[in-house]
Amino acid sequence: MSSTPDLPISRRGLPAGRRGVARTRDYLAPRVLVLNYDPIIEAEGGKRLNALLGFRDPRYLAPALAADLEQCSGGYVRMNLDEWKDLDIHPVKKDGFRYT
Repeated sequence: MSSTPDLPISRRGLPAGRRGVARTRDYLAPRVLVLNYDPIIEAEGGKRLNALLGFRDPRYLAPALAADLEQCSGGYVRMNLDEWKDLDIHPVKKDGFRYT
């Protein structure tokens, strides 16, 4: 037997919260900082790695990802892409290795 009372379920199938607690919204709105690891490759005429490899533009893909996340979560997650940083480096791997 559980010692905690069952919470009522909202229309979206999520716990509705306790009585007396004001709910201002029924969704999450995380503020996101995008760290775009996209180094400039000097040996290839100063092109960015994503262009050199024929990848799609990350500035196009990020809002599309946010829209997909909102749709597949039923509107529960609404990402705000607050800040964008293009980094001219390769990320460090777990074992400490970094491409050069």
